[in-house]
Amino acid sequence: MLIMLEKEKAKGPFCRQIREVIFNKIVSGELKVGDKLPSEDELARSFGVSRMTVREALNNLLNDGYVSRVQGAGTFVSKLRKEGSNLETVGFMKSMTAKGFTVKSRVLISKEEAPTRHIAEKLDISKTHKVYHIKRVRFINNDPIVIQDTYIRKDLCPGLLDYEFAHQSLYDAIKEICKDEIRNAKDRIEAIQADSETAELLNVPEGFPLLYVQRIGSLGSSKRIELTYSWYRSDQYVLELEYK
Repeated sequence: MLIMLEKEKAKGPFCRQIREVIFNKIVSGELKVGDKLPSEDELARSFGVSRMTVREALNNLLNDGYVSRVQGAGTFVSKLRKEGSNLETVGFMKSMTAKGFTVKSRVLISKEEAPTRHIAEKLDISKTHKVYHIKRVRFINNDPIVIQDTYIRKDLCPGLLDYEFAHQSLYDAIKEICKDEIRNAKDRIEAIQADSETAELLNVPEGFPLLYVQRIGSLGSSKRIELTYSWYRSDQYVLELEYK
């Protein structure tokens, strides 16, 4: 498949134009995770530029994590990536929209409830407290990427369920209500297999490999506020951790 440059709409240096054409096809879903890009020679002929110009554009996409190279095989669209470090905590929506992707959510649960003993211990509260329970399937380009099952302390974030989480960011809502934000988080990551319910929601076969993440998030005041369980499709998504 050749990627054509719309010359009548193109502006700026050819390298930047080529980068933007390929980038737009990736974030729109026209090019999907694992798709192989045409060779540098094919792209050079398609765009009417030198191979060096094409390579510079691909290097730009490579450095930004949108594509990867396999020696002897070619250039492929990379898995979706979420970066994190001990200096910054970023939610799924913010991480993906910053990269140009459109995130949608299907809300499965949105209610107030009493916490189980396990949830109360994780959030450092008693069982007499109330929590908000929000469970969502998150989509990029209509593909289900992750299920997130979240518990938020009601006493620290009253009125949270007034927000519409099919389209709004949970972390942004917490920041607006609390006048504070989740600044610290502890993630526990493991590989598991999808059970029947999870497989159906993520549109994968039962037993499919998933990345399972348990997160406990704390406000700047160091008070625990969030407990989230996430199940990511391993064929679509990779977590990158940076330690400084």
